[in-house]
Amino acid sequence: MKEKISHLDWLESEAIHIMREVAGQCANPVLLFSGGKDSLCLLRIAEKAFRPGRFPFPLMHIDTGHNYPEVINFRDKKANELGERLIVSSLEDSMKKGTIVLKQDDESREISTSRLLCLRQLKSMSLIAALVGQDVMKKKPEQKNVL
Repeated sequence: MKEKISHLDWLESEAIHIMREVAGQCANPVLLFSGGKDSLCLLRIAEKAFRPGRFPFPLMHIDTGHNYPEVINFRDKKANELGERLIVSSLEDSMKKGTIVLKQDDESREISTSRLLCLRQLKSMSLIAALVGQDVMKKKPEQKNVL
C-alpha cells in the first residue's frame, strides 16, 4: 500500500525539485540569503537538494544596512559552517561610489534601491537566475514592477 505524504512534505519535495531544476537549467544561478527566516528556509531546501555535495551556486546578500548585527553574524556564520561562497553587496558602498543615488534623503532603502543593487550585481556577475524568499519580493500595493 502506498503511503500518503503530508501536504508539507509534498511542498518541500516540489521546492527541492524546482531548486534542482533551476540549478540544472540555468547557467549561473544564485541564492539570495540575508539570514532572515525566508532565505533560511531556502538555504535548508538547498541543503536537502544538494548535500552532501556543495551547492551549484553561491549565496548572495544585498546589505541595505538595516539589519541587526546578530542577523549579519548569523548569516556569515551559517555560510561559513556550510562552506559555501557568500557574496555581499552593500547599498551603503554603492551610495558612496555614486552608483546608487537616492532621489530624496528620506527615500526608503528597502525596496527600490535594494532591488536596483540586486539587479546590477546579478548583471555584473552574469548571474542568470536568483532563488529568492518571499520577503525579497514584497512590494507596496502601488508598485507595479517586481524583480
